[in-house]
Amino acid sequence: MITLTERQSLILTAIVRDYTEGGNPVGSKTLVQELPMKVSSATIRNEMAHLEDLGLIVKTHLSSGRIPSIKGHRYYVDHILKPEKVDSQDLKVIQHSLGGEFHKIDEIVAHSADILSQLTSYTTFTLRPELKDSRLNG
Repeated sequence: MITLTERQSLILTAIVRDYTEGGNPVGSKTLVQELPMKVSSATIRNEMAHLEDLGLIVKTHLSSGRIPSIKGHRYYVDHILKPEKVDSQDLKVIQHSLGGEFHKIDEIVAHSADILSQLTSYTTFTLRPELKDSRLNG
């Protein structure tokens, strides 16, 4: 399992958030201004090299900043992101919306994505898993 230092976690968090918001690679100079701690660009570049070695971030080309890899996004969601509690009003909306009758898993997933989009005002999308190895057990 990967374990990051606090500084590495802050750098990965900033890269994920900046890339998610702007869609552009994130460089060390940007991170120097954003991080809550004062460190040099060289220190950040060293930490970014370590995150790159771990496969959490990647360069898009030689002189670019870094973007999060799929593994980096997964690490961020699983280990860094702290989910907010659902307030009681939103919980009621979810419970009411999912109280209907569904005949296919795809309907539940699509409906759940619609609810999530409405509650967060974010665009949502879903990806279905590969079904070649799936089995139903009775």
